[in-house]
Amino acid sequence: MTRPHVVAGIDDTATAFRALDRAAEEAERRDAVLHIVNALPDPDAAGPILSAALARVHDRHPALIALPVPVPGAPAAVLAERSRDALLTVVGTRGLSGPAGHLPASVAQGLAERTNGPLLVVRGDPRELRHSPDHGDVLLCVGSNGDAEAAAVAFAEAERLGAGVRLRTTRPGMVHAVLRAALGSALVVVALHRDPRVGPHLDRVTEALLRHSPVPVLLVPVPVTARAD
Repeated sequence: MTRPHVVAGIDDTATAFRALDRAAEEAERRDAVLHIVNALPDPDAAGPILSAALARVHDRHPALIALPVPVPGAPAAVLAERSRDALLTVVGTRGLSGPAGHLPASVAQGLAERTNGPLLVVRGDPRELRHSPDHGDVLLCVGSNGDAEAAAVAFAEAERLGAGVRLRTTRPGMVHAVLRAALGSALVVVALHRDPRVGPHLDRVTEALLRHSPVPVLLVPVPVTARAD
């Protein structure tokens, strides 16, 4: 039987290594193996990156089992497939890097559109990390009564943190209100609605959180059949 595992998406950026730190903490907390995944056209080129990542994890979490996983392919597609059997997938993002409305799709956004399991997106810009509190409540963003699965995750995370849960109902025109609500939170949990009829798609609020949230965002896929009308 395969041991439970957490996936960390890694490349050669400082952002990815900050996400790796969080992934290692999550794997240790869950008594899981850490799979450190690097996706490149040539898997042999992943060697130095994975070696550095393993050394960092072993130095900070010596009891944690960490496995290097070089996989050829596009990062978002590779990580989406790897997320299928993972307890959690963790990636980093630098957030907003240009004028709003003129951004190319990031790996984090592309993965969010395709992930098959819970996805934690960790802020990587040190200038924005300083706004992320060491403690605070969990902000639960819901769009329908079918978001109970995301609510269960939010309350479990709040219990772990010894924090409360704030509920925010989301609508397309509430982007700025949701981003303001994220300030002072330790974590934002979002129900990620997956409708196979329309293909990969993020609503405006979720997309804005991935680009602008000052704190980590945990996306919980919710099948369209689980949603209430």
